Parts: sequence; C-alpha cells; structure tokens
Amino acid sequence: MGSIILDLIKLPASNIPLVLGIHKISNCTKIISITVVAKTFQLSKNNWQTLFPTLVALFLTTVHIAASLNWFRTNFLVPLPTWKFVLVAYTGFLYGVITVGLFHYERVRKEAVILVNSCIHAELKLMRDGVIHHVNLYFVLFGALVISTIAVVPVAISLAALIRPCTPPVISSLIIQSCKDWGHDGDSGLIMRFAVGILQYYCWLIILGVVVNGVYIPFLYPIEIKLLILNFLKSRNGTLIQTSNKFLDEFYRTQQNFQKSGHRHLVWYRILQLVSTNHNNAWTQPSMPVGIGGIVVAETVSLYILVTSHDQIPFLVLLIFIIIAVDCMCMYVVFKIASYPYTKSCQFIEFMKTKDGTKWIKRFMSSCPPSRLTMGDGTFFDRLTAFVVWKKSMDFLITLLLM
Repeated sequence: MGSIILDLIKLPASNIPLVLGIHKISNCTKIISITVVAKTFQLSKNNWQTLFPTLVALFLTTVHIAASLNWFRTNFLVPLPTWKFVLVAYTGFLYGVITVGLFHYERVRKEAVILVNSCIHAELKLMRDGVIHHVNLYFVLFGALVISTIAVVPVAISLAALIRPCTPPVISSLIIQSCKDWGHDGDSGLIMRFAVGILQYYCWLIILGVVVNGVYIPFLYPIEIKLLILNFLKSRNGTLIQTSNKFLDEFYRTQQNFQKSGHRHLVWYRILQLVSTNHNNAWTQPSMPVGIGGIVVAETVSLYILVTSHDQIPFLVLLIFIIIAVDCMCMYVVFKIASYPYTKSCQFIEFMKTKDGTKWIKRFMSSCPPSRLTMGDGTFFDRLTAFVVWKKSMDFLITLLLM
C-alpha cells in the first residue's frame, strides 16, 4: 500500500528545500536571528536591527501574560463556568511558554545552527552516495500541516478580534473593561478592532514561529537524518567520498582505522553520534520539559474546550482549538518517530557485536552508545514515550472534566 502511494505522489528528492522553505515562512517576523545563506544556516550579527524583533516579541508576550493575570485578579471571585477560567489561564500559559522559548532560542542559537547544518551536510553526503532517492512521506505531510497551520490560525484569530473582541484568547477581551460578557463588543469601534486584529495576527505569527522553528526544524529534521543514516548502515554497502565539508573531513581524518580495516561505513556511526550529541545540546534544559509540558497542556485544554463549550464559543475560536488539538495529536506520532533512532541503533550495535568480524570491530561497537534523545529528566525517547505523554494529557483532561 505504501509503495502505491509513493508511486501516485511524486515526492521531492531532498528534505533540504522543505526545511529551508519552512524556516523562511515561520521566521517571517525575524524573531529568531538566524539567516539562510547558500542552503546553510548562519547566525545573524547581534545588533539592534536583529534584536529589535525579538525584543518586540518579548514585550508582546509579557503584555499578554500581564493581561491574563489582571483578568484573574478582577474575576477571581466572580461565579463563572470553569471552562472560562481554563481558557484564560491557557492564554497566559501559552505566552509564558513562548517567552521561555524565545529566551532559550537566543541562548542555544549557535548550537541550533551547528545541529541543522550538520544534518544538511550529512544529507548531502548521503545523496551523493545514492542513498536518498526521495524524502519520507511523513516528513512532507508534517510540513504541509505546519504550513496550513501558519496560514489559517493567525487569520482566524484576527477575524475573531474583529467579530468578537471580548472573547479570549483575543487580548482585547482581557483589557477592555466595558466587556459585559464574551459575546459583547465592548463598545469598541471598527478602527480599534482592526488594530487589535493586526496585533493578534502578528502575535500568533510569533507563537507559531517559535513552535515551528523548535519542533519541525531542530527536533524532527535531525531525527529524519538519524533514520537515514541508520538505514544506510543497515544496508552496509556505503563507500566514502572525499568532501570539502569541514564537518565530515574531521571524521575522515580521525577514523583512518575504519578505512584500513575495510569497515569504512562505520564512520557513519560516528557521524550519527555527533548528530545525536548536537541534538541533545540544542535541546538542553529547560527546553525539552517546557516543550513537552506545553504540548500536554495544549492538548488537554483544547480537548476540554471542545468537549465542554463547543456550543458556547464562536466558530473561529472553535476552529483554532480544533487545529491545536489535531496538531498536538500529530505530535504523539512525532514522539513515536523520535524513539526509532534509539531502537534501530540498539539493533545495529547488537548485530555488529554478534557478526563475525575482528575483535577490534567488536570492541569498538561495545564502546558505542545507542542514539538517545534525552527528555531533560534523566529519561529519553523510547517506544513508550508517546503513550506516556498521551496518558498524562488524558489524566489532566479527566481531572478538569471532574472539576
């Protein structure tokens, strides 16, 4: 069935154009000071011109957090339905996560550039060796999902600001004091609604820019490269070709024993280890716990809103939470895929250790750890991670429904 689908759909031959294109789309606000030059990522110079979009984004997220807290201060004793408190709390929480994401990206942007560039160079090398003929279908589908989310959600939230300015997550609903209820227009004029709509459009471009530049590019793309390398190692028919890339040349100079022993393809396992190390460096604390926690909360709140108040909120807000719920469900698939490099690398190590070969090769493979993506709490992505994260989300959802 899969081969029939691939025959009907002409997939691109490389992941690189998709990665570069999604980075340019998601970073249209320039909040992440990384540029693309000649199919490689480069750090932008730290000056006011590059830092200004990030400072504006931090200011806007802080304003939204303060507005949410102020709403709780004024309505804490008001007898409102639980779902309204949950919706406003999620608005503040979302902007809090984005604030952490902006600070973290500025902190590890050098590591992120090294990670993505190493993946690009490894993929180019695999293409020259004839290993890659087309990208995996799931990577294209996730890319299409990302682009559709960026296209739909900011438009929906800006239209909600025009039609229902007193309904969260629109910021005017948290600031305008004349809002009698969430269905009221707050006695605001068309010009003010239009201005708030533009502001909300920009704010959600910031939110999606941080999420996409965190999840699709430095999270999923390295996983895809790891799987391509492991599939190449499994075939055990790779050959080395000299390259002008400093990243790969360093490995070739330090792995002469592999070339002399006839096991030159094992150099790629060292490249896999470096990609794994760069992956963990880019997702250092507190990014992974914050990211997973944000996904769990987003899934829980979106499902809670859809179950309890789908007939009480405007269609545009309902559409936003439907998209959030679908995207979060797809993230469980991503978590499942994130476990494949670990299981496949374990299988490859065990195979090489039991294969008839020199003692030197067996000793070398015994010293090789499997490819692990850590989660920040001493654990790593394995086959049960997606189920465990999903279970936490369902536990929180049940708790909210019982309140």
